[in-house]
Amino acid sequence: KSGLETQAKELKIGSEAIFRCFRNDEIDNMNCFDIFVISLYYKGIPMVLGEAMVMKKAVVAAAVVGMKKILISGESGLLIKPDNSLAIVSACLWVLSNHNMKNRLEKIARERMKAELDIRTSIDRIKILYFNFVSKA
Repeated sequence: KSGLETQAKELKIGSEAIFRCFRNDEIDNMNCFDIFVISLYYKGIPMVLGEAMVMKKAVVAAAVVGMKKILISGESGLLIKPDNSLAIVSACLWVLSNHNMKNRLEKIARERMKAELDIRTSIDRIKILYFNFVSKA
């Protein structure tokens, strides 16, 4: 964290950047964002991605395996080649300057997560897993 704070000061964005540890007020914090950027390079699916989508945040993310499972680039978010910070910045600026696209990304992201989190969908998936397991036993 201290290294990131130092780098932000060197880039003269220290007053604009927020570096937080674990908090319980993520909803309040998420409401402060215009867009949600996640540049993780590991293959998992972080819970915060789904939270951002449910809260109607346009998402810009590194195009790694986990993100590709959730986001459809150009529909429910923008997927950017990993290790390309300039492309991530450009995508963020593009979304912020294109209100129609931002609104579209936000709407579709929320609809996608609501469908994924729907209790009936979850029950159907569990049934399929159960029947597949039982049929192989």
